[in-house]
Amino acid sequence: MCYEKRVNHGFWSVLEKILVGFLALWVAFAPLRGDENFDEKISPSLYEGIQADLFNQNYKKAYEIYEQANKKGDVLGTALLGRLYAYGLGVEANLNKAKVYFHIVLNNPAVKKEVSKAHTYNSLDGSNPGEGLLGEREPYIPTYLSAAMIVVNLSLAHMYEEGLEGKKDPKKAFKLYKLILANVGANNGHGWSLTNMLPYVGGLARLPVSKTFNLKKLPVALLRRLPFIKILVGQTLYKMGMAYKMGVGTGRSHKKAKECFNMAFDLGNKEALKAMRDL
Repeated sequence: MCYEKRVNHGFWSVLEKILVGFLALWVAFAPLRGDENFDEKISPSLYEGIQADLFNQNYKKAYEIYEQANKKGDVLGTALLGRLYAYGLGVEANLNKAKVYFHIVLNNPAVKKEVSKAHTYNSLDGSNPGEGLLGEREPYIPTYLSAAMIVVNLSLAHMYEEGLEGKKDPKKAFKLYKLILANVGANNGHGWSLTNMLPYVGGLARLPVSKTFNLKKLPVALLRRLPFIKILVGQTLYKMGMAYKMGVGTGRSHKKAKECFNMAFDLGNKEALKAMRDL
């Protein structure tokens, strides 16, 4: 009788764990059910600055908002503020100031932690290994932290392309485009060392992206539901497509250019459609 009770207790204990684990998975993947946009966790005021910057070209207003966000420790605000200085938008171009802001972003522990998730996620279900009761997996959803990383690397690529600190270096710019895409999932599920992966201000760390980079692994369906990040990734894909199309910074390949343009257009980049027509 006692043995039977122990067996029953063990059975219900296992069943309870299974049900709890299933419930945890159901809650974790709730955002993946449906077509609504994901929350990038960008503050409303910063969204206002992005609107003023990217869509209204009101750089003075954008500068004021970004500066306040930076003072509050918002790394996306810091990245966007650095971008204004790098491009000379609304302020006098100042590469030294831009690099200071970029350095802060790329060395932010929270940014590094989120980027690392993109290098371990499962491209089949968009999840990362979890530490739940039954080892359940958590969904990979980039936030403003990944957006900050992309803004910085796009700005650095611009500096290399234009030769703002000396000789133009389109090869380094192209590596940064690959790095951005790898940092949002186009890395075939490989985990890289962030020390070797992230660019440092004033140059590039070793970027072993060629061994693991796989554009087909880019989670376009996920990125499409991230309003600001999809703009940034779409621009990155467009720039990479142009590099392949023109053979600048990499070998010329109309096939790869078309692949980049298709993905960029899928993320709402209208420039990509025109570039694709001219192939």
